[in-house]
Amino acid sequence: MIRFFWLTCGLLSLMIGFIGIFLPLIPTVPLVLFSAIAFAKSSQFLHDWLVNHKFFGVIIKDWQHNRKIPIRAKIFGVMAMVISITISIVYLSR
Repeated sequence: MIRFFWLTCGLLSLMIGFIGIFLPLIPTVPLVLFSAIAFAKSSQFLHDWLVNHKFFGVIIKDWQHNRKIPIRAKIFGVMAMVISITISIVYLSR
């Protein structure tokens, strides 16, 4: 029962984190990190898949080894927020 709970949390977190790649208001990195924790408690297969993933694996490995979020992820996040706010201001000022 506990494994099912963690598996469900990991899958939901990963799905919302994936959506966050395209929607700047949803934080991708913390959700992917949480997914890695949840998968470690529920499914070794999914944990290994996530840690070795081409895109998400880099974020997780940097966090595990250095306790930091990659600068590229920070820059991308800030740029996405600036673009989103700019589009909102332009759209609302019409």
